[in-house]
Formats: sequence, C-alpha cells, structure tokens
Amino acid sequence: MIRFILILSMLMISDALAGDSSIRETSRSVHVLDLDAQNADATSQRLFQKRNEAGQPFEYWVETQSVFCVDEQCKVVTVRIAWDELGHYKRFELAAGVQLEKAEGKPFSEADYQKLHNILADQDSALKTILPTEILNHESSDNDVDGVSAATPLLYEGAVVKGAAWTCYTLWHCANGQLRQIIHDLTADQCTVAEIRTYLQTGDEQHQLFAMEQMMRRKLYDPSSLDAVTSRIPEGSRTVIKMALQYLNQAPDDAYFPSMTQALTDSRAEQRTMVLNDLLHCSRSPPTHLIEQWSGQLADSRSYQHVALLLRLLESHDASSRTVTNHVLGLLDDPNFLIARRAYWFLKQRSLMDAQQERLDAFHHQHAQRL
Repeated sequence: MIRFILILSMLMISDALAGDSSIRETSRSVHVLDLDAQNADATSQRLFQKRNEAGQPFEYWVETQSVFCVDEQCKVVTVRIAWDELGHYKRFELAAGVQLEKAEGKPFSEADYQKLHNILADQDSALKTILPTEILNHESSDNDVDGVSAATPLLYEGAVVKGAAWTCYTLWHCANGQLRQIIHDLTADQCTVAEIRTYLQTGDEQHQLFAMEQMMRRKLYDPSSLDAVTSRIPEGSRTVIKMALQYLNQAPDDAYFPSMTQALTDSRAEQRTMVLNDLLHCSRSPPTHLIEQWSGQLADSRSYQHVALLLRLLESHDASSRTVTNHVLGLLDDPNFLIARRAYWFLKQRSLMDAQQERLDAFHHQHAQRL
C-alpha cells in the first residue's frame, strides 16, 4: 500500500510541466493520509491540491513512476497524473524532453500518447479486472518485459498501447484506483454549504450529483437547500432526478410533500412520470389539501400514462373528496377515450353526490359497449 500526503498548492501553476519533473510550487502540508499504517515498508507519495482564488479545490495531482525495460535495462520516468476536484481523471503530463517508450526502446508516437490518455479516462477499462500477473506472465513469455510485441491477449486487446501494456496497466490503476475516492472525500470535507449549492446550481451533472450527495450526508433540509434540489428536477437528466428524489425522500414530511408537489407542477412529461412513480411508492400520508392539488393537474394532462399514474396515486390514498371527484369527472369529456374510461372506473368505486352520479350514469349509458 502507499502512504499519501496531501499538499495544498497556494499558487496557480501551469498545466504543463516545464524543465525537470520536480515540483516547483510553493506549498504546505495540510493533511497526511496513512493508508497502511501497519506496513513498515509502505512508500510515501505526495498528493497535491490546487485551489482557485476563492479557496475552492479544483485540481489534484501526483507524480508517479513509470518503469519500462528493454534488454534487461530499465528506465524510470516520472509521470504527473491530474484529477478534477471530484476525483475524475483529467490528464497526464511529462517533463520537457522526457518521453515514454514501448518495446524495443521505441518512443511513444502522438497517437500512442492520445490512446494512453483515452485509456486512463476510461473508468470501465478491461484493465480494471486484469491481474498484474496476467500481463507480466504474457510479457515474460514473449521475452519482452514491457513489450506485448507478440499477439496481444484478447483479454485486454485494445485496452493498452501495443508494446506498453505494463505502462498502461500501472498508470491506469494510479488514475482510477483508491486516489479517486480519497480526492472525492477531501473535496467533500472542505466544501462549505455555499460551495455545495453553487455546484448544484451551476455545475455539470457530476457536480450536481456530488452536491446532492453532500447535502444528504450533511442532512441539509433547510428551505434554500430544498428549493435548490427541487429546481433541478424539471430540467435534469434521469440520473440527476433519481438523486434529487433520493434526497427528497430523506427530508421530513413537512418538506417532502411540498417539494414533490412543486416538482410535479413544474416538470415536463418524462420528469413528471418519475415524480409520480416516486410518490406512488412512498409510504407516507400526504395532507388532504395536497392530494386535491395533485388531482387538479388532471385537467392539464394529455398523456394517458400521466393520467393513469395520477389516478393510481389518488386511489392509493383513497382520495374521494368533492374537489378530487369533480376534477376526475372532468376527464369523462376527454377526447381520448382511454383517459375517459380510466376516469369512469375510478369514479365507479366512489360514493358520489346525486349530480355526480347522474353524470357518471350518463357516461355509462353512452359508452356501455366500450367499457
């Protein structure tokens, strides 16, 4: 195991390494992560953090060693690997004049460097499940310690730069290993509530998911937090909506139902369906005035799926107030007969006032052959 030391870089630095591979930033140690305190042979490696002018972390990086051997002569090259503040791989860098090599001492081409970048960016690479011995044994059998100059095993063909399988393997596991979660957790611990809300309101999908995860972890269910999450539902992707609903499901009743009602009102068809399904599987009891408010959406519904879900939701709470009944009665005149028929069967199970029953009977008389 490796012992990682976090270094907080206080100065803005360039994206590329210049000169040699040594670190030139002014920095101070702010955290030590001993990942294997029981292992006296554990090596130490510095994890650096860069912050913007507002003090927010926006990048982490380490310098790791890449070893490749040709004719029993081995070279060690320092490679800098960078992540964003959430632990997603961004890029790798080499010092000026330094290059990676493949089998037989051939230098990486521009295409090789691009392929290596793509490999490191693939979190689901085949390298994730391959054992190091599978690569080393293959390379040894080819008399090529880092070569794979013979036929590349189908197990990881395409997942490595030909002639540099071990280099790809070690760098991928550095870029996609335990450091990703460490970086994620460090950023989470250092974020203020205001920063979390900024991620939610202005960030991309990954930052929105991160923000909601942290809001759940910190149990932030104040009105501002609830509004910020609820506002993501009408325009969010399915992944974002699922996380938003997960957050709202952990909110108190007096926050959950108003927020879900707001989401239901503001959302388009696909998002509305997800909200309705979540409400259907909720074991809590909503207040009557909100049930009546939900039924009011029936008049604006043009989708049978939406109407059917709404009626199922009303049925699950045995909704039968005069307001609910009148809203459903309006569906009997819907030009979509499937919707009108679904409303009929909802009303058929309810105790109606005389005028309401007369309207239902008239519908039955008119459409008896189609019910």
